[in-house]
Amino acid sequence: MLQSGTPEAAYLFHVIVVAIALSIIAHSSTDVPIAAWFARREAEDRVRADAAPAPEPPA
Repeated sequence: MLQSGTPEAAYLFHVIVVAIALSIIAHSSTDVPIAAWFARREAEDRVRADAAPAPEPPA
């Protein structure tokens, strides 16, 4: 790309690099909180399932 003769190729290259870097930072900084949220949600679902009365079998 840098040697393609495209005007502003260096600028485009740097914009793409910054976009990729920001994407990596955003995704890596949110994976732990989201995983914790899923864990809390699963624990709450288990508590609700244990507290709910068992369904009666069909007659």
